[in-house]
Amino acid sequence: MATNSHLDRNDPNLIAYEFLRDEIKREDGITFQRLSSALAFQAILIAAMALLVSSGLPVASPTTPTDSAWLVGQYNLLRIWLLFLIGGAGLAVGIGSFIGVHASMCSLRDIKTSWEDLIVRHVVALDLRWPQAYGKDVAHRAGHRFPYVMTVSFVVIWLAYIVILAVHFMRIDT
Repeated sequence: MATNSHLDRNDPNLIAYEFLRDEIKREDGITFQRLSSALAFQAILIAAMALLVSSGLPVASPTTPTDSAWLVGQYNLLRIWLLFLIGGAGLAVGIGSFIGVHASMCSLRDIKTSWEDLIVRHVVALDLRWPQAYGKDVAHRAGHRFPYVMTVSFVVIWLAYIVILAVHFMRIDT
């Protein structure tokens, strides 16, 4: 069996193969950056939400002066709106992350389809000395489901948070 040291770097097949691998690496890098940014932003939102929730709502007692009671009420209202705003921002980031990941996955699918089309039309020929450019069917699809699951989880969790928050505060007002 021949070694990789005897590969002809000017071989059009090898050039096409290396281009494909570079495109896959680039799209995988973009997906990773999108997920990393989304996770970092989600962590900041969750920390802000936890800070708002953990400090508790101040309560005005019957002996609290009217001006102070009004301020306490306004403070509580502001905190409630901030909790909803955080939920909305989390939901928006989750949806944006999903869209970005979907765009990367579509690009990867297009790259793979183009490569397979070149092979079928005998424009390029595979050389068994080259490592596989991308995963086998089931493993490849399974590995690319994780970014989808992660971003859909963000959307579902923030939607649930907003609904629970809305139901909770509707119950308080009635």
